[in-house]
Amino acid sequence: RGFLTLSVIAQDSADQRAGRAGRTQAGTCFRLWAKHGRMAARTIPEIYREGLSTLILAAASCGERPHSLPFLDPPKDYALDNATKTLQLLGALTETGTLTAKGKQLFRVPLDPRLGRLLIEGKAQGTLYDVLPLIAALSVGRPLFQSQPPEFEEDDLHSSGCDARALIRAVRDGNVVQNKLRKEVLFDARKILKQLEAEWTTSVPEHGIKERDTRLAQTLLLAWPDAGYVARKRKRTVHWSNGGTEVQLAGRSAIDPNTVQY
Repeated sequence: RGFLTLSVIAQDSADQRAGRAGRTQAGTCFRLWAKHGRMAARTIPEIYREGLSTLILAAASCGERPHSLPFLDPPKDYALDNATKTLQLLGALTETGTLTAKGKQLFRVPLDPRLGRLLIEGKAQGTLYDVLPLIAALSVGRPLFQSQPPEFEEDDLHSSGCDARALIRAVRDGNVVQNKLRKEVLFDARKILKQLEAEWTTSVPEHGIKERDTRLAQTLLLAWPDAGYVARKRKRTVHWSNGGTEVQLAGRSAIDPNTVQY
């Protein structure tokens, strides 16, 4: 994809990757760590590293309970419980863990359950034109904006004061150089947007940008009830809480803490 990422790996993964260097003929493997560096013996199973919402949704669509499935590596009970609560929050499961009508819709959407729920709500609310590029940007899973802002304020997409709107504008009309965007991330996001628009028909909204932002915010809150955060000021920092998880804004966030009511 045109970029290199560095991350910690285990010994079994290192051995497997070294084998690729000599797959068709003699090869050389370069180790990017100290000679005496200590590594874990085995890679942690993916089921312990990834969210389980998609797994539980698939199980429920087949009439199965995740606790009864014969896993090679059984997931932790708290991970199953957290994923189940997330799906219940999204309206995909009932309190007893059975699939709802909305859950059946969600299972047919080839996206992470949260993004799929946003897609369904976007269609219901008539906000797909803004929702689809937002989903595309979030699906990539990597920062779209470079760390340094553009030279001129008018080229800074965050000047709208809304992070969602900044992502939408970047995917729809952004320029890599002018708006300081990451080329490979923008390419991937636009590829995803093209795939989404091939399946989900959209039209340019007739509403003004202010009303579009309001409708988008309503769509997000309907899709993700836990996306409503309250700002709390603690000394020099501002924290945001939704009644459970507490977060801080990213350094390049479009939200100006000085304009927020506490």
